[in-house]
Amino acid sequence: MTKEVRDAIKTHLEYLVDRKYSDYMEISNDLIKYTYNGVPIECKIIHQRYPWFRYPNAIGYNYDDFKTPNPFDKYYKARFIVK
Repeated sequence: MTKEVRDAIKTHLEYLVDRKYSDYMEISNDLIKYTYNGVPIECKIIHQRYPWFRYPNAIGYNYDDFKTPNPFDKYYKARFIVK
């Protein structure tokens, strides 16, 4: 994760804390933790380069695009290895 991305996430989480949407936030090199309307959210940052994350497939749902691993079959077989 680049410094710019980390700063953008931190700025957004600080905004959520200021507006009382979030009670807690923590950002480290390996983890992003915060709450949103009382729901705890934890995101692990993956540092290792896996081939199926290099060129993700974009899938549209409503007005958003979600990126899924490509090829998904290889990722799904190895999903418990990804740490």
